Amino acid sequence: MIEKINYADYGLAKILSDLEFEIFGTNWQPEIILQKIIQNEFIYWIHTTNSKINAYVAVQVIDDELHIIGIGVKEEFRNKNIARELMDSLLQFFLNKDYVCIRLEVRETNIAAINLYKSYLFQEYGVRENYYKNESAVLFELRKLNAIR
Repeated sequence: MIEKINYADYGLAKILSDLEFEIFGTNWQPEIILQKIIQNEFIYWIHTTNSKINAYVAVQVIDDELHIIGIGVKEEFRNKNIARELMDSLLQFFLNKDYVCIRLEVRETNIAAINLYKSYLFQEYGVRENYYKNESAVLFELRKLNAIR
């Protein structure tokens, strides 16, 4: 089940932080996540099974743009279209609000994620050399006019 996080306490922020670390090996600290959710700067959609969070997509609100700061699925839940369900929820939100675009960066070797974004008509607009410790990031954006697929 996909749901948008409308309220968070420290416990939920810790779960989100731990999940991010489990998936990526890096994470936002729970205190930061909690503060940003309370201030409406971060928005999360989560996928749950049996009340346990096993995937998420998170965006940062910057003026009239949404920036995807993370989309992650626990290994045992991959290849089940969960990332696509999360993206569908994010895009539905995007289309119903006044944001003008969604932006993101992705590791140049993350072909599955790149293909996912391209399937939603995200357009590549640049590269950040050595953005990650050992590789570059490909920059994508989806403008509202291009969001209907």
